[in-house]
Amino acid sequence: YKRQVLATAAADPTMRVFFELVGLSARGLSPYSEFIPAAMEAWAQLLSGLLQVPEAERRAEAEASMALIDGLLLLRHTLGPEAADRAAARHGVNVTAGS
Repeated sequence: YKRQVLATAAADPTMRVFFELVGLSARGLSPYSEFIPAAMEAWAQLLSGLLQVPEAERRAEAEASMALIDGLLLLRHTLGPEAADRAAARHGVNVTAGS
């Protein structure tokens, strides 16, 4: 079973806003510099609880997964879906080209 949620044309406008908010947070602008780290922490905790790896490895695995997902989505929005799909394939992530 494979389901794409974030790397779709329908999700693109939302992801553009997400990356804009991350940029504002990176610049240290309030309230984004408080909200985005808190949201990312919540996402890391959620993923940590879902991963089927030893408990001691869950946090690091969640963070690595987040980095890969965010990086692939950033490529999608800067270089296009095909570039993101190629990069995903190099990391063994199964995607549908051009989705």
